[in-house]
Amino acid sequence: MPLNKLGSGSLIFVPGIMGTELRFRGRDSKGVKRDDLVWGEDFGATLMALTRRPELLASPDLVATTVIREIRFGNFNMRKVYGPLLDFCTSQPGLALTEGQSFFTFPYDWRLDLTKTAMLLATLVQRAPTPVFIVTHSMGGLVTRILLNLSASAAERFRGVFEIACPVGGSSKAFTTLRVRPSLGPVVNWLWPFLFRLKHDMRARFMNAVGNMASIYQLLPQEKILCQSGGCQRAALDAFWGPRDQCMVQAAQNAHDHLATVPAIPIQSAYSPQLATEWLLNVDEYWNVVGSGQKAQGDGTITSASAVGKSTDNVAFHGSRAEHTRLCSRTDVHEALRTFLS
Repeated sequence: MPLNKLGSGSLIFVPGIMGTELRFRGRDSKGVKRDDLVWGEDFGATLMALTRRPELLASPDLVATTVIREIRFGNFNMRKVYGPLLDFCTSQPGLALTEGQSFFTFPYDWRLDLTKTAMLLATLVQRAPTPVFIVTHSMGGLVTRILLNLSASAAERFRGVFEIACPVGGSSKAFTTLRVRPSLGPVVNWLWPFLFRLKHDMRARFMNAVGNMASIYQLLPQEKILCQSGGCQRAALDAFWGPRDQCMVQAAQNAHDHLATVPAIPIQSAYSPQLATEWLLNVDEYWNVVGSGQKAQGDGTITSASAVGKSTDNVAFHGSRAEHTRLCSRTDVHEALRTFLS
């Protein structure tokens, strides 16, 4: 099937949160220059780094390097991440695009304010051959939508966006990640039991690092997801946030304002309604999560309603591998991307 819409243009892949390798490139406590993996494909190295120094996740010396293809522990492949999708884009049976010419990846520091990340993406869009199409996963869709609102010159080069499980309406798991424990992906779920077995201050240092990530605040839903006694519902940004968090909350509100604008280009959303997904959260008078409330259809991380918001077309995917991170590995999702570009 010829890619008639893409033609001589280019396709850019923007991954989601935790989808890019982060390396510490700075000096240690002894003044020695280091280049160490903090987050990436090698789960053993990630585990070693974050159980020894969890505050590394808040370091300004972290550098985004490459998009994560898989998670492995030694020679054991624990989880395919973006490898199948990247292979589809560049292989002959797939889209047969050439990396660096008609296909580009956008690794980025997924901890940072999405508006800043969007302007970095603009630099890539400006040098990519037109017409430019974007394929995104999860938070990468928010970065792209914000860019479309922030940069008219970059937006003029766009012809379409294919979103895979984009949390346009946010995710309740962002609130539990900030208030209870990290819960935004399988790698964190695997990592947490190791941290949980460590002393309390180690877990507190890890949570403090997470609380410094502007992007997670920007993943908070705009709708009223917090239920207090008596049935009163409030939005996540209306909860009590400490003095340290106020700048994060303001940045989140700014990002939400950008996301409220509907882009003027075709956006197709690929999503899953297969799994019961947390949406409403029961909280006490101090905004502590005390239990899950109503669930909705979704992919286990974001609801279907969140994924299809402000899109021009939506395609639902059922069956196995319908979980949030596994959608990028599905051949039917790949073929939907091919159709979108044809």
